[in-house]
Amino acid sequence: MEDSPNSDLNWYETLNGKTGIFAIAVVIIFVSIIIITFIVRIIQFPHLRQQVINYLIADSTRSAPTRIFKMIIFLFLTAGLVGVIYFNVYKMFHYPPKLSMSLEEVDSFPSMLFCPTIKNANFEIMEAGYYESIPDINKNNPLVDLIGSKVFQKDNLGENSDCEFFNGTLFPSFLKKKNFAGGYYDLTFNSSEVIIYMGDNNVDWINFIPQGKKFSDVESITLQAGGKIFQYTETRI
Repeated sequence: MEDSPNSDLNWYETLNGKTGIFAIAVVIIFVSIIIITFIVRIIQFPHLRQQVINYLIADSTRSAPTRIFKMIIFLFLTAGLVGVIYFNVYKMFHYPPKLSMSLEEVDSFPSMLFCPTIKNANFEIMEAGYYESIPDINKNNPLVDLIGSKVFQKDNLGENSDCEFFNGTLFPSFLKKKNFAGGYYDLTFNSSEVIIYMGDNNVDWINFIPQGKKFSDVESITLQAGGKIFQYTETRI
């Protein structure tokens, strides 16, 4: 199976981008300086060279079996260190990462882009409301009238100038309660030829097909044939 187009970037992401590469480079430079300094010192000072030789090989104060045993242990420790480093580097590149999960309260509102399914076609949002609870929808008692709140934008959308953009970063200023981002959205259109893109605030919305970034995603949904109502629930957790 061929590699994906982004496979050449896997190593870059695995090393945690520029920060990880910089940290590895610093460690390599630091270790190299120590090793080079040690070698140069041994070459410059014969008595240090002799001490190293005596410690590893020609220590006359110890028996030959002791010196051999010491050398074997040294080689085992060196091989173990190299093996551990190799295994961890191999595991970092090839093993799937371990992920931890935790429940957190939602503190940011979603952004949504409403576009016609046919380029440059016209549609209109007839009604749009934000509700704190589902019973409020049945009472037709929205907490915020989204159309009246002016959170919909049409400017600076690039190729999506025929779309309507719900800017989630502007929405909290219209709420009486700002300590949560959950709730219910109910929108009615004059046409069923509408596609909805949903994502967080790290999405590039100006492309014809909005693109998420490294840690964000974009979901899309189209209205069913003949359907003109879009309802969405944002959980508080």
